[in-house]
Amino acid sequence: MPEASGAGRIVRRFRADSTVEELYAFVECFDLLQLRRSQGGGDEEAGDGHGDDDDDDYEKPEDYEHEYKFRVASLMPRVVYEPDAATTLGERIGRSGNLIVEDLHDEDEDGEDEDGDGGGGGGGAGE
Repeated sequence: MPEASGAGRIVRRFRADSTVEELYAFVECFDLLQLRRSQGGGDEEAGDGHGDDDDDDYEKPEDYEHEYKFRVASLMPRVVYEPDAATTLGERIGRSGNLIVEDLHDEDEDGEDEDGDGGGGGGGAGE
């Protein structure tokens, strides 16, 4: 969860055939899922993609590409997992893994301070 959410440590199991994009969507929507659960609107597994939730009926608008303001990574060895709707967690991460969520805006702010160049442009190195 992004640091701003104050969520701390979260333990969540995903199916091996869940995609990396689904992991990112879970992180993005975690606060909403918690709010819904606290209001009695569903259990912990609501929205898990198993067809038991009315919210699964929404379709993504054409040509829409969501921009996440965080990234998901493992620490040892350090690997950043980019959102990918075609790659499953089983293929990418394996049977289990401890992952962290890093806010991207913190890194961007740090990078601007170090460069001394407040101008945007976004020509960062790819990983």
